[in-house]
Amino acid sequence: VDDDAATATDPAALSREHLLVAAELPTFSRTVSKKCASWTSKKRLLDALRGVRAQFAAADEKLMRREALDDDEQALYEIGSTDDLDEKLKTLLAACKAMVDAGQLTRLEKAAALEQMRERLDALPAGAAKKRSNVSENLAALE
Repeated sequence: VDDDAATATDPAALSREHLLVAAELPTFSRTVSKKCASWTSKKRLLDALRGVRAQFAAADEKLMRREALDDDEQALYEIGSTDDLDEKLKTLLAACKAMVDAGQLTRLEKAAALEQMRERLDALPAGAAKKRSNVSENLAALE
């Protein structure tokens, strides 16, 4: 078995993130609730899945240019879809937000969340008044 060839037929070769990409949404949700109990673990998974989403986007761009996918890109396409992954990202983001809203963050997690919100607020253009208002409200609620 080629260790570099991760396919849906060889689940042992898939990373944890890719296994979650391949999972059905209910399985994904159950796994996240059992294995990612903390906000930090959910955020790490969210970041990792966003990386996988970027890989999907790059593969989509190649296909739009009528270029062939390499073996890794093809393997990724065989285990999931961008629509399915987007639903999982929304589910995971909602779980993170629910933890924030319920006050379930540790002191260190709260500090990290506040820092991320401030960075997001600083990065928003001045013309994005509604988005700035939403982030500011969330920031105030967490403080």
